[in-house]
Amino acid sequence: MKTAPRTRAQRDFCYVCHKAAPLCICGEIVPVDNRTKIVIAQHKCERTHHIGTVRIASLGLRNAEIRVVWPDRQNRYRFEPGEMVKPALLYPGPGAADLAAVPPEERPRDLVLLDGTWRDVRKLYRHNPWLGELPRYRLDPAAPSRYRIRKEPNRQSISTIEAIVHALRILEPDTPGIHTLTDAFETMIDRQIDQIRSRPAGPATVRTSRRRNRPSRSLPDELKGPLKDLVIAAGESVPWRGRKRALIRWFAFRVTDGALFDQFVDPREGAAITDDHLDLMGLCRQDLGKAVKRDVFAGLWNEFIGTGNTLVAWNKSVLDLLGDLVGNRQRSCFLKAAWCNTRGGRCGHLKDLIRAHDIPLPAMPLKGRASRYLSETVAVTYYLNRQSASSSTAPQVGADQR
Repeated sequence: MKTAPRTRAQRDFCYVCHKAAPLCICGEIVPVDNRTKIVIAQHKCERTHHIGTVRIASLGLRNAEIRVVWPDRQNRYRFEPGEMVKPALLYPGPGAADLAAVPPEERPRDLVLLDGTWRDVRKLYRHNPWLGELPRYRLDPAAPSRYRIRKEPNRQSISTIEAIVHALRILEPDTPGIHTLTDAFETMIDRQIDQIRSRPAGPATVRTSRRRNRPSRSLPDELKGPLKDLVIAAGESVPWRGRKRALIRWFAFRVTDGALFDQFVDPREGAAITDDHLDLMGLCRQDLGKAVKRDVFAGLWNEFIGTGNTLVAWNKSVLDLLGDLVGNRQRSCFLKAAWCNTRGGRCGHLKDLIRAHDIPLPAMPLKGRASRYLSETVAVTYYLNRQSASSSTAPQVGADQR
């Protein structure tokens, strides 16, 4: 089989620290003879991350074990305890004791850490009940994380290698060379930032600039003037048939009288609703007991939206979920397209847009994540309406519209 020729020169690569040659940190890592065995359960998606820190632990700790955790057929990320002596789990949260307060005679000999995004780490913890039976400890770092490329959720959250170094300084402060692990970590971050800053603008950047400099266009008529005859909606869905998704909950706000619609619907056959999906949506199995048949849902929705109203959603994919159940017969308006047209470019995710422009969110009394989804969609609808009213012309590209 013939392969397409490469369009860019292949960069030299270090297969020890798994980084491009200019970013290699092998020379910065000095192996540490730690007595406490470090066991790291790593989510499979984190194993190849170019700025992940577990590789530093793997190269810099002589007494360490890395276990990459893959999902089973039920999409559960499970792994076995293995051989450990007096193990403990380093995992923050309710019920975790301060590791620094542990008496010397009670200190663990094997310390288990979970590596991945915070969502992935919670999944690893939930899918392995035996972790909950281990003594559980937390750290109280004196300074926030130095992980300046990846954002941590709070001050107590630090990278895996920072947590290991902090823990070893508590458990075996006499072990030489522990600080060299954080030195290698900071070198990795510094070099990555320098590379990003020195990277020349390529063809992709040029194309993006041309796209963002398109002339601004006016808003749809439905978003101009006094808002009326609008129903603002969003939904929750689960995987179905590979890359497709199936609607399980639909919620909406009717502008005319402020009425709310919130209805669960029986998922399509073959749709997988796992505990992880429910946890992410802020729901439980009992909530699914409120679901109605698809034909009943269609009747309830058609009664709510009535005739003559325009359905407003963030983008077309949201309404495609509804269209699978009731068809795409309703006149519609997409906020993402309206925003991009008036600003002459892309806008990213809805939550990022809300944060970037400091748009206030109205309260929506819905259970779980749906409250935020609907609140953000309603907020952007009114924000665009206010921008249209404050100027007789379309917003200028790059202007501060707040």
